Amino acid sequence: MRKQVILVFDDFINGTTSVYTPSQLNDVLGRSDQIAAHAVSDQASGTSPTITVRIQASGDNRNFDDKAGSALIATSNLTANATNSHHGADGGSTQNDAYVRLAITLGGTSPSAHVKLYVCLRDQSTDSLTSRPPSRGGNRWPTRFIAPCVTPGIPRRSTVERSPISAC
Repeated sequence: MRKQVILVFDDFINGTTSVYTPSQLNDVLGRSDQIAAHAVSDQASGTSPTITVRIQASGDNRNFDDKAGSALIATSNLTANATNSHHGADGGSTQNDAYVRLAITLGGTSPSAHVKLYVCLRDQSTDSLTSRPPSRGGNRWPTRFIAPCVTPGIPRRSTVERSPISAC
């Protein structure tokens, strides 16, 4: 099921050092089972410029490693004075960690390009109880859930809807 489509990167890249999607999106990207990407680049320059997009995952939102498997968008040639379009997808066969970012790398000699990167996030699960809940300020539970609660006036074994912040 498609969850959302997001423009995650829109900037000029100069050189061969990897650049990353904004850290504010790490949690959002980590919530999906599958990621499809569409890179649109223009104003490419340099000798034989290329682009590669890799998925990097982290359990602590600090130390990232490349996700197992091939690049999301394998090394692709960029044509100068043209709009370049490249697609790739991660099928979700290897589960994402809690936090995900995308690493965008240009190759070639003195490469430069304006890059826009769109992602489509999908969730294989249709059961909201088994899918990973969204994060809110470090709390990895949904904002509302069903939980046993001991509250004055409610029998001990009943189930009530409550917020995880409210005290029982």
